[in-house]
Amino acid sequence: LNQKDCKCTSSFPSFEDFTEIHSASFETIRALYKADQSSLAKLATRLTAKACWPSSLERQNVKLALKVFDNSTASALKVCCSKPHSDTHSHTAEFITIICDIWKMFNINTPYKGIRLNDELSHPFVLNDPRFNYVSRVIDWLEKWKNLPKKTGKLTTQTFTSFRHSCIAITSIINHLIQDCDFTYVLTSFLQNDPLEHHFGLYRMMAGAQYHVSYCQILESERRIKLSSILKLFSSQASTEELSIKEFIGSFSTPSEHQYFPTFDLEHFISSLHNYSNIIVTTQTLQAIAYIAGYTVHSYFKKSNHCQACLSFLTEDKEMEIVGSLDSYYTLLQLIDRGSLKWPSYCVIEAIVSLWKICKSIEEDPLLFKDIVNGPSRHLIVKITLKIIEEEESKGWRDSCPICDTVGWDILVKLLTSATNCFLSNKIKNMNNIQRLHTENTRKLKKFKST
Repeated sequence: LNQKDCKCTSSFPSFEDFTEIHSASFETIRALYKADQSSLAKLATRLTAKACWPSSLERQNVKLALKVFDNSTASALKVCCSKPHSDTHSHTAEFITIICDIWKMFNINTPYKGIRLNDELSHPFVLNDPRFNYVSRVIDWLEKWKNLPKKTGKLTTQTFTSFRHSCIAITSIINHLIQDCDFTYVLTSFLQNDPLEHHFGLYRMMAGAQYHVSYCQILESERRIKLSSILKLFSSQASTEELSIKEFIGSFSTPSEHQYFPTFDLEHFISSLHNYSNIIVTTQTLQAIAYIAGYTVHSYFKKSNHCQACLSFLTEDKEMEIVGSLDSYYTLLQLIDRGSLKWPSYCVIEAIVSLWKICKSIEEDPLLFKDIVNGPSRHLIVKITLKIIEEEESKGWRDSCPICDTVGWDILVKLLTSATNCFLSNKIKNMNNIQRLHTENTRKLKKFKST
């Protein structure tokens, strides 16, 4: 961010071949966010405006930095490599991937993190761990990067030294604990002071967001922290004796069937969708829709019982070689998947594409968008999509499962509802960002005029 060129370019050696010099540009990440900003189906799901344009203080915020250095951002840049200046996209994705891998290996806080995330890099370090070779490679890569003849596009001397020292120190401590202290495994998150800084941060915030905290305020804050750690709700899967969060929330409201789908004048809204058939779905949007479709299938199976027949109808077999036009659907999924993602079938993607086109048509019509937003928008959009899918005579959704007797139409309703939540959430976030930027610019302009 502090580079002198307008694109915030950083030059670094290739991780595979140190003799090759690559360039990563922060402006490429900003361009990716701008392209995704107004989209209902996003490729880079974690990028935000604050992460792309942080202030001087926000640059020290780790949470904002992790929104940039994320595998989803790197995968989105790789998907965009077909555009002009694709080398910059691929080099930026390579740089983000290196930093993400180091972050994962040095922030392992539980023994089961690698199992939960299905990530080999998040497992605890053990004896003769192959990741030691990767860290050694990173140390050599830092040395080569530091010795580049270019004076610009590099880290500062202090940052290079601290980065290299951290890699060497952590690996040395791990080897000492395992070989000399008979540790079975090592959790690298406990070898840094982030938890301690977080704990002192809680003291400062509980004392009124100030740095000068008294002894009495520390004692009072410690009591609150201990009390909050005791008073927790536990899931029914963890212990049958504790209160289920789902049952606790559901006890306050039990919505009936007519609350999900109130009566609407569907013909009026469908006739207002003038440009539905003219909307073109780009390849990149299709890949983002396939990712959302996979999430909807995962969400459905997580909340309801399913059989093998339902699973085979809603998902594709990853082991099969997908060729032809279907191959472009799963490019983003192939880059992100670590083994547990659901790959939606063609009929599911087709249904979500119809839903996306309806949401896009509503978004492009200000009057229609205002009418739907002022009412129960989610249920109306789902109803319109079901009506259009019924008119198109999509096969398979009206049939029942031969094993569990689940009607495909009921499954489709739940999938569309979940996907509608994603699309509307992206739209509302975009509107809130525009409103926030407008308010901030108005405040700055008023302050400038007053001076």
